Amino acid sequence: MIRTIKDLEGLSAEEIEAVRKSINMRGYYYMGVKKLGQQEGMTLTEYTAWKAIPADEPCRACHGTGTWKKPERSVGTIHASSAASCVRRLYYDVDASIRPKSVISPELQITFAMGHAIHDVVQKALHAALPGKFADEMTVDLDEAMVLGSHTDGVAEIEQARVLVEIKSIGKEFDTLVKPKDDHITQAVAIYAKALEVPFISFLYVSKSWPHNVKEFVMVYDEKYYRRWWKNKGQVVDLALEKGEPPIADASKDDCGFCPYSYHCPQKL
Repeated sequence: MIRTIKDLEGLSAEEIEAVRKSINMRGYYYMGVKKLGQQEGMTLTEYTAWKAIPADEPCRACHGTGTWKKPERSVGTIHASSAASCVRRLYYDVDASIRPKSVISPELQITFAMGHAIHDVVQKALHAALPGKFADEMTVDLDEAMVLGSHTDGVAEIEQARVLVEIKSIGKEFDTLVKPKDDHITQAVAIYAKALEVPFISFLYVSKSWPHNVKEFVMVYDEKYYRRWWKNKGQVVDLALEKGEPPIADASKDDCGFCPYSYHCPQKL
């Protein structure tokens, strides 16, 4: 079993490729979602007996402490999900001296809700297909990249390998998609896989349109993606922080339109 990036060393390209080709998280998803779809109700007698049983499971939200606090996104760090963003935005994220502000349209709120729902279904399906061998929302810290408190969609322990799973919901682009998007490779390979020492990365793209087909792309960890990100993004932010001056923006006009710091940035397009 190939569990870590170091385990890739000493293996031939043919051996690694054989394992990569054998990874089928898409198949596990369909296996699990089929299980989730098989439901049976109770008879009245069974329901009456169930109601009489006292609650004895700890609250999953508060881990049994009896208290709960709304979680907040980590501050003073680069978030892996936006690691490919404009260097000036990343600088503002780490410097954290100004407040990020966003206005999310009603249309985008629905889009985001659909994405969250799709993630939830896929994660539950992988839990059902791989009981005890799939962990979701694992915390990702990579100090050298200024990443703290990010979360990956999941890590699976299958027979032949340890696999990082990145779930993406996608619209009209689904039909023409033939490989993972560059931003997603930066997020999952350069940051998540490196931080968690995971040798294989499975991208599951789920269509938002009926019948919600799934495409899977499996990659082998390669340090070049982190080095490329560090050269183009991380190092630029690091040097700017040392100087105490925001770097020159490298955003497109679309990036600026969605940037939570556009209200403050003098370089916005």
